[in-house]
Amino acid sequence: VHNEAGEKIGDIRDLMIDGSGTIRLAIVSTGGFLGVGDRLHAVPWDVLTLGPKDDHILDIDKAHLQATPGFTSKTWPNLGDDHWMADNRRYYVHH
Repeated sequence: VHNEAGEKIGDIRDLMIDGSGTIRLAIVSTGGFLGVGDRLHAVPWDVLTLGPKDDHILDIDKAHLQATPGFTSKTWPNLGDDHWMADNRRYYVHH
């Protein structure tokens, strides 16, 4: 995943798919090395766009992404919680 400036901001580690088979979230890993010390972010799939090199573009800078709620591989939030999902989404949708 890159931002609009072309900086690499993370890697998609997993996808969350709802009951109808629609991708809802990309789990983006930032930081860490070889999976150790990674910080994970639940990025709404619809805010990602496909870039020219089959990469995904997220219109966010690194500092803003670091300010979003993150979690570790051992402390996943309840992704089925609508309140959590709405609160998380506001970090990624520009008004």
